[in-house]
Amino acid sequence: MMTMIPRPLVPTHSIDTTPVESRDVPCTIQALEMQVHVCGLYADVVETLVIRNPNRRDLSVGITIPLPDQAVVCGYALDVEDQMVDGVVVPKEKARVAFETEQRRGADPGLVEAVKGNVYQTRVYPVPALGTRKVSLEISAPLLVSGSRAF
Repeated sequence: MMTMIPRPLVPTHSIDTTPVESRDVPCTIQALEMQVHVCGLYADVVETLVIRNPNRRDLSVGITIPLPDQAVVCGYALDVEDQMVDGVVVPKEKARVAFETEQRRGADPGLVEAVKGNVYQTRVYPVPALGTRKVSLEISAPLLVSGSRAF
């Protein structure tokens, strides 16, 4: 008998407001929805987070997402005017410049990047005062196979 077990996909996200020295109340993850589709020896996971800002001003929010070994981020989307808009893959330097340019214009940029090992980080701006924003990540992760026997 062979049992397929997903690698640990338990959300261990951390969330922080920027700047760190701010006196604002930290934002929270109000909701987390996970959709998992197993295809062969891989699990495709779509995580949708709802970020809540309890403060009376817009904030920039960073979310750190550690992934299991060999898991990769395959997609990213951010809500813009109540519609989820897919992100595009660009080189790191170009992405950071675009994010900062859009942020200065007051637009709704989102950015996800690998920061160290298999840890990813996303930054969302603005999370409106007393409001919420949605972020969606699509992740593909290999499954562990346990209990297999050679005959």
